[in-house]
Amino acid sequence: MGQSAVATERTIFYLGPMNVLSDIFQHFIEKPRQRKAAAKHKERQQRFVDILTDHRCNQLAPVFTRIAQKDLTLTDGQILDAYYAFSDRIQTNTFAAAELEWVTVATLCACRPHLTSRLIRRGLLSIVWSIGDEITCDDVLAFIHHRILASDAMPYGGLPPDEGLTWIREGLPAQKALIQQVLEDVIQQNKKELDELEQ
Repeated sequence: MGQSAVATERTIFYLGPMNVLSDIFQHFIEKPRQRKAAAKHKERQQRFVDILTDHRCNQLAPVFTRIAQKDLTLTDGQILDAYYAFSDRIQTNTFAAAELEWVTVATLCACRPHLTSRLIRRGLLSIVWSIGDEITCDDVLAFIHHRILASDAMPYGGLPPDEGLTWIREGLPAQKALIQQVLEDVIQQNKKELDELEQ
């Protein structure tokens, strides 16, 4: 027991313990899966780069370049102005807009955590417009997980650079109280604006 052999007409070849064979076969199964997952990850990150560098809405491309270069002269105002200019061109009430908002702000929040409460507002508003205002911080995190982070997700905006991806996976879920606070404010503001439209 615990060994494997292959019988032929004349010879029996000893192949070794079963656990070694299992490891070999597992290697041949897992390697292609890992390569496929890595290729998909790269493709999704490239999608984000393509959107940022599109000549119609590339206000943020220089900011991301300066972030990657660790440019200390980049101001909060420059980040916010470029983000709002970019966001103004994509703001709709679709799931795709919400995905793109979150993918976009992830790296910005990672490099400027003190701007998080301002940067996540439009992403939260896009989710509210898409699924309603009876939501909590947990619904927001579930949306982000299923629509952006899940291995089979194909978010409209792709995936952010690695720094932003780490933030959206780890940094954002650690800030539930902040998400809930900003979400409640966004919902109230949205209701107020809707009431004013109805008058």
